[in-house]
Amino acid sequence: MQLQNGHGLNDYLMKRTILKFGFTFIIQADFEVPSSRQDILSDSIWNQFLLNEIPSIFLSSLDTFYQEQSFLPIDPLHLFLYFLPNETSIYSNNLFTPVCRTIHRLLRSRRFLPVINDNNLHMPNECVFINDLTIKEILTPELLYNHLNLYYLKDDLYEYEKQLYELGVHHLGHNELINFIKQIFTTEITIENKKILSKWFCCLYRCLNEISLIDEQKVLKHIQSLKIFPLKNYQEFISVNYINQIIFFPSNNIQLPKLIENDLMIINDELWMNLEENSIERIQIQTLLERLGIQRLTHRAICEQHIYPIFENDKLWKEKSSETLIAYVMYIFDLWSKQNHYIDMSRLKSIVQLLTNHGFKQPIHHSIYFTPKYGNPYDLLKDFNAYNWILISDEYIHENSSLNYRKKLYEFFSELDISNFLFPINNFTYEQFNSLIKIQSISMNKKLFLALQETYTNFHINELFLNYLKESIWIPTIQIFYTYNEQNNLIELNKIYKLDKSNNIYIKTKQIEQLFGQHIQYIDIDIDINSSFANDIGLIKHITLVDVISMLLNWCNNSIFYTSISHMQNIYQYIYENMNINELRDLINTKSIFFVPYSSSLNHTDIVRGRFVNISEVYWYDSTNLFIKYSSLLKITNHYLLESYYNEQKTIFLDIFSIRLNPTIEEYINLLVHISSLEITENTIQDAFLIFKTIGKFCEQSNNLIEKKDLQSKNF
Repeated sequence: MQLQNGHGLNDYLMKRTILKFGFTFIIQADFEVPSSRQDILSDSIWNQFLLNEIPSIFLSSLDTFYQEQSFLPIDPLHLFLYFLPNETSIYSNNLFTPVCRTIHRLLRSRRFLPVINDNNLHMPNECVFINDLTIKEILTPELLYNHLNLYYLKDDLYEYEKQLYELGVHHLGHNELINFIKQIFTTEITIENKKILSKWFCCLYRCLNEISLIDEQKVLKHIQSLKIFPLKNYQEFISVNYINQIIFFPSNNIQLPKLIENDLMIINDELWMNLEENSIERIQIQTLLERLGIQRLTHRAICEQHIYPIFENDKLWKEKSSETLIAYVMYIFDLWSKQNHYIDMSRLKSIVQLLTNHGFKQPIHHSIYFTPKYGNPYDLLKDFNAYNWILISDEYIHENSSLNYRKKLYEFFSELDISNFLFPINNFTYEQFNSLIKIQSISMNKKLFLALQETYTNFHINELFLNYLKESIWIPTIQIFYTYNEQNNLIELNKIYKLDKSNNIYIKTKQIEQLFGQHIQYIDIDIDINSSFANDIGLIKHITLVDVISMLLNWCNNSIFYTSISHMQNIYQYIYENMNINELRDLINTKSIFFVPYSSSLNHTDIVRGRFVNISEVYWYDSTNLFIKYSSLLKITNHYLLESYYNEQKTIFLDIFSIRLNPTIEEYINLLVHISSLEITENTIQDAFLIFKTIGKFCEQSNNLIEKKDLQSKNF
């Protein structure tokens, strides 16, 4: 570049000086220099004049290049840009820095750059420099001009990228991309703008990698506010910022029930419909969506990020339809049945809303029970209708579902504390139990007892509830009472049914039935006598000697007592086997414990009327049988024969109980007197002679006994 003719050595020295200042071209001029000729005088007016002329002369070189382009090896503009000075290459604080700045300023206002789709030259600030083909696909030259009023530079200028940016050519970054997407997007979702959006996300992903983390967060927050996100089943784009619900992007590996899919906000997969499954572009889009707060679609995320928060929010779940809330539970059940580690059942139990016959209820706040369709052996509404039960809806059971499926469903709901009957024990249990027993229905209480017995393992360690069962009057009993009908001379049986406490009720074991017969109240339910439930609530299953003696003495106080001879035989056998001999004899001698019927029966198991008498009123047998024959005619009798009633226990009665063997002579004489007062017949005469004969035998036996005693005394 020649400003004025120079000569020889001076020219050479100045070339070295000018190059030293960082220019890529030679400035040839008569600068005033110091004696060393190694610098330029900065306070020279002449030198300042020369410096001011350099920018205009440099810009004129572009026109010269175009005029001489046929003689140039490269394009004139390329050559010009090659020599364009860079301010950073010019030494700071020297005379030539303003020169560089002036050149740049003049070029910024000059139309000299060729662009795509326009034959006119343009100023740098009207141009965009971009080498990302994806961005060019999205932002075509027409769209770039229509929406941003900019032009793409021709592609052959890429090697001068740095110089062009310094002149004001635009770099298409995240701000430009965001402005573009805001302008071209309407509320209507079309296939075309979905295609644009997918490419736009890819471009934005690459742009964000070029900025700082702080700036990235600001950009992401801005993008979240834009209505540019297409969702399945939505007709408009939405903004992430204004949605109070988690948004997911889809996964080909997860198939969802239609109700669940429609309830979720899922990015429309048409966003990447033209991209291969594992393509880098698709991965970039998904990564960017995650950075924007959009969740990857997984079963765990659906439960923990969508379903659980809805159940936890009283307002949100009430906005959902019954079908959707049921679908939530069935979706969770399906996951649980396949891989139960997906589900936090303790959390679910505390929040889930289940459809019941009383609307939606939470197991944590209400006792909810199964219906027979789930396999509940109790039809609570039918069998225990005294309480207004909350029952889980049958709508959770699919039509034609298999038995195995229902068992799985039963297990699942059981883990949510749905039960068959009254359990687990809580405050509701006492309310329910009281509601059932307060109406005093014997038939219902029978079912109640059996249900508690069958489910006893659910509450056997709950002492409080066990004590409550013991203290309540609720167990059905039966007791038999007998009366005598004088008109037809028959004993009539009467059954008394009532409810009572457990400690007043006997279990009909073999021992208790043999010893107490029908004289106590039994539980009126066919129970398992080995059931620990019956024992733990206090039903009487075992009796002791003390119990038997006490019961016997109580019977003895009755003026008339109804029982069978076989029953009394059991009593006498028991006290013989279990009582101390001294205590037994004391009982016999002081209490009236011998039962004698008013009329005999051939069958010892028949119920008869009778009374208890003491030992002085009984004897074993009468060889004449006349006492029995005339017993109905005797107005008063003080002695009773026992042989005909207790013959099988003769040894016990004679040897242990020490019952007299025969009536005394005095008693026979009294009978003889009675017979003699009757009408004389052949039979009465024979009976009288029989008595004389019997008295004679007694006298003979008595004499033999006296003689035997005398002989023994003489020998002694």
